[in-house]
Amino acid sequence: MKPSSPVARRGSALAANLGLSERVFASSADRAMARAIDDGIERVEAGLLREVSFADSIADVSTRYLLEAGGKRVRPMLTLLTAQLGAGVTDDVVTAAEAIEITHLGSLYHDDVMDDSERRRGVPSAQTVWGNSVAILTGDLLFARASQLMASLGERAIRMQADTFERLVLGQLHETVGPTNGEDPIAHYIQVLADKTGSLIAAAAQSGVVFSGADPAFEHGQILGLRRPYRYLHCRPPRSDTEGHRQNQGQLRGE
Repeated sequence: MKPSSPVARRGSALAANLGLSERVFASSADRAMARAIDDGIERVEAGLLREVSFADSIADVSTRYLLEAGGKRVRPMLTLLTAQLGAGVTDDVVTAAEAIEITHLGSLYHDDVMDDSERRRGVPSAQTVWGNSVAILTGDLLFARASQLMASLGERAIRMQADTFERLVLGQLHETVGPTNGEDPIAHYIQVLADKTGSLIAAAAQSGVVFSGADPAFEHGQILGLRRPYRYLHCRPPRSDTEGHRQNQGQLRGE
């Protein structure tokens, strides 16, 4: 079954994407920074479309499916934002931002299989269109492509990608098996958030610092996003998870 191509829903302005008033960027310097990030996002978007293209017809359709369905691009935007601490939106920063978003995209295919979700980003989830096997393999392809991009940035990037991916998988594993006997369920859930969600967001922020050549001291700020995800990442646990069961709820378009 070949689905019709969905229409991308991502806005083009930084303020609109973050739900902020344009008054936040009051000074000329702030507006210049916002324009630089907007221009960078356009480069990332073009790169994403290029990097998820495959010669194989099935792979090409399935990998582009959720990308073209939309998304807020929060993670690449964060990479471009922290890059302002250094040389700004360099080619390496754009490559890292693309790799981070493709990693996130691959995780969505796997998440929807594990959660048996029917919808993602306002369209039928991949496994409801092609089945579990194709959805899982599509996620694997996207992880491979993200790794290729990070490998082009050198050994430091490879290590960052591997460490982040390990934590992401551990977070998914711990969410799947649940807390062990005697473990605080709230502490368990917060750790799941830190690993499954916080690790990739932190990697996005760290990548902007590293690949823009910013002062390494700025890298330490990402620790805040890992240890207190409720406070610093503004995460809100889904009701179905906190009640100890899952409901078959479609994911929002921006996720």
